[in-house]
Order: sequence, then structure tokens, then C-alpha cells
Amino acid sequence: MVKELCHRCSKPVYPTDKVGPLKDSTFFHQGCFKCYICGTRLALKTYCNNRNDINDQEIYCNSHVPIAGPHDLPPMRNGYSNGTHRSNGFRRDAGLNDLKIAHAIKATQVSKPYPKIKHAGARYVV
Repeated sequence: MVKELCHRCSKPVYPTDKVGPLKDSTFFHQGCFKCYICGTRLALKTYCNNRNDINDQEIYCNSHVPIAGPHDLPPMRNGYSNGTHRSNGFRRDAGLNDLKIAHAIKATQVSKPYPKIKHAGARYVV
């Protein structure tokens, strides 16, 4: 009989003290099922995984789960990391940096205010 090992402490997990398996087939002791950052005890309904890094198997509470930045690419599940795979000498993400730059420039421009609209039924200017 193969014993499951706790992902946090690497000791055998017995059925009476077992939490899991989680999505990535990991098991924890009830006492080891805590947020990796703050140590808050978690439940199966309250734990979060790192959505930015599929190799990160740690668990987090809702307030400490790593959040992707606005320009971060979603994690790749095909074994290649974020656009580094080359096929025929060309990068898969060719032009992605140009799009990021164009988006950053557009985001820093001052938006024009909406025109004021007056209509007969209103007592105020919208």
C-alpha cells in the first residue's frame, strides 16, 4: 500500500488526518493545510492556487494568492513558457511587445471629457 505524503511536511498522511487530493493530486495534514504566506488555516472551500504559475503547488488564502499583472500572459499548459517556443526561427509571440507598448501609450493618454448633454425633461446638465 502506497502512503500519500503531505505536500508541506513530506510525512505520511493517514486517512483520519488527510485533506485532499487537491486539483494537482497533492495531500496535506489538517494542520499543514495553511496559507503559504500567513499560516492561516484553510478549508477545501477557502484555499486558492497560484493561477500565474502552474508549477507552484502551494496553497494560499484569498488575500495572499498571487495576482497576475495587467500585462502578464496566461500560463501555458503545453510545456512552453509564455511565448518562448520558436518554430521555423520565429517567436510565437511575434509582435506581442509592440501590442504591449501600444496599449501602454494609449493608457497614459488623457481621455477627452464627454460632451455635456442637455435635454428638455432634465433639471440639470448631464
